[in-house]
Amino acid sequence: MPFARLQQNAVAAIRACSAAAIQSPELSHYVALLARATAASGDLARAIDLYLSAAERGDLRAMVSLAQLKENGTGMAQDIPGAMRLYERAAEGGSQDAMINLAITLFEGKLLPQDADRAIALLKRAAAEGAPKAAFNLGVLAQDGALGDPAEALDYFRRAARDGEAQGYLAAAILLDEGRGVARDPSAAADALLRGVAEDDGTVLTQLTRNSADWTRETLSAVQARLAQAGFYASAIDGLPGPNFTAALTKWRNGGFDAALLAN
Repeated sequence: MPFARLQQNAVAAIRACSAAAIQSPELSHYVALLARATAASGDLARAIDLYLSAAERGDLRAMVSLAQLKENGTGMAQDIPGAMRLYERAAEGGSQDAMINLAITLFEGKLLPQDADRAIALLKRAAAEGAPKAAFNLGVLAQDGALGDPAEALDYFRRAARDGEAQGYLAAAILLDEGRGVARDPSAAADALLRGVAEDDGTVLTQLTRNSADWTRETLSAVQARLAQAGFYASAIDGLPGPNFTAALTKWRNGGFDAALLAN
């Protein structure tokens, strides 16, 4: 559950997690969930005690959460070495979030000595184990020429999107629209954009309606053609934005998505 939503339901979540922790005291996972719910309620001191308890018993989620608090000095004195030890321990235990956080830290080279090779290895491991954010980050590195062939970025972005990282659709569409590292393909760019419109937090819809000048008319025309096939758009297919285009995209987002109309 997103943290903002958890904050709105913190009391109910605390009750449910407390009951689960009491019923199954051998499972530290429930203590970690109780800690998160407690943090959402605003009682950070109590949450930290619970995170410590769960982390000491081996819960990877609690280790990462506690590491973030230590790293930022939130609710406790800042402890960078302690945070890094927790990330390392959680990563060794298989936490994909810890692998990603460590990778970013190793790339930045501020809190730990820079080690790009290990950072990439961590991201590849996390991606191989199903972390879409790791695949997305690998795509960014490939796009920027820091990893392999820039053409590999498209595959990483598509993989990230397929596994649940909706930002991957927009990133893939940009490459296809501009022909950056890959052949220009307005049709494939349109498909990626329409998948993003249906799945993301609204970013792609905003990109297409408020920042339409950032896209080629060929790609926008391909989007319009798909929307026309869906029965949502009856204006000219000219690659130009307008209220009818916005309305059609909104309908597509609000339950009109039809994968059968997409080629990619």
